[in-house]
Amino acid sequence: MSSYFLSSQSTEQHWTRPDVIQGLIHNSIDIGLVLLLTYLMLLAIGERRTLYMVRGLIILMLAAVISEKLQFSLLQFVLEKLVLGAAVAMAVIFQGEFRRFLELLGQGKILQFFKENPAVSKPIML
Repeated sequence: MSSYFLSSQSTEQHWTRPDVIQGLIHNSIDIGLVLLLTYLMLLAIGERRTLYMVRGLIILMLAAVISEKLQFSLLQFVLEKLVLGAAVAMAVIFQGEFRRFLELLGQGKILQFFKENPAVSKPIML
């Protein structure tokens, strides 16, 4: 019974240590920034076909991670190559958007990327 008390006491001490709390705060900020970046990217994409492509890439990446955890070496090898190929293909497909994003980032006008696309013209009502 005393060993249980000692282990639960050390667990409580572990969660109150400053380095653990600082690590939790750091990880929470990191996760929040990644979620914000993902949300902004999805806002910028907007098209259904593009969202399906991004979703497919995410599914491939998740499958690669799962195959690695389950130690399916051949499946992991194939999925890693598919993820790499899909990422390169998406970079080629979205080359114009990437270029525009980097230009606006360099000019300090990044918020314009998330506004209405000027290349798409609205029909003129007479």
